Amino acid sequence: MADGESRRVSYDAEYMYISNQILELTRRIRDSFRLFVQMFSALVAASVWLKTSHEAAELRGYRYALLFDVVAVAIALIVVVSVIEDLASWREFRDAQGRLSGLDAAGRPVVPPPRLAAARVELASLLFIFGAAVAYCVFNPLN
Repeated sequence: MADGESRRVSYDAEYMYISNQILELTRRIRDSFRLFVQMFSALVAASVWLKTSHEAAELRGYRYALLFDVVAVAIALIVVVSVIEDLASWREFRDAQGRLSGLDAAGRPVVPPPRLAAARVELASLLFIFGAAVAYCVFNPLN
C-alpha cells in the first residue's frame, strides 16, 4: 500500500471478522458432532426396532443389513470430512489472527500460532466416530 493511501477495512474490523469466523467454525464443528450423535442414534434405534418387530426370515429377504451399514459409514464419512474441513479453515483463520495481532515487545506473537494439540478433543472424537461406524458394521443387529 502506498503512503497516504487509506485502508478500506480497519485492522479492528478485520480482526473482528477473523475472530467471528473462528467462533463460527467452532460452532460448526460442535454441530457436526451433534449431527453424528443424532443420526447414529436414530440408525441404531431403527435397526434394533426392525430386528425386534419383524421375523428374522422376513428381514433376510431384504438387504437391510447392508443398507444400514452403508448409511452408518456415510454418516461417519460426512461428519469426519466436515470436521476436518472446518478444522483446516479454523487453522487458517487462527494463522491470520496471529499475523494481524503482530508481535509483543519481546518479539513473540501476541496471538500464538495454532498447534495440533488445540484440536486433540476433535481428533479423538473423529477416532471415536470411525470406531463407532466400524463397530456398528461388525455388530449390526440386522446381520
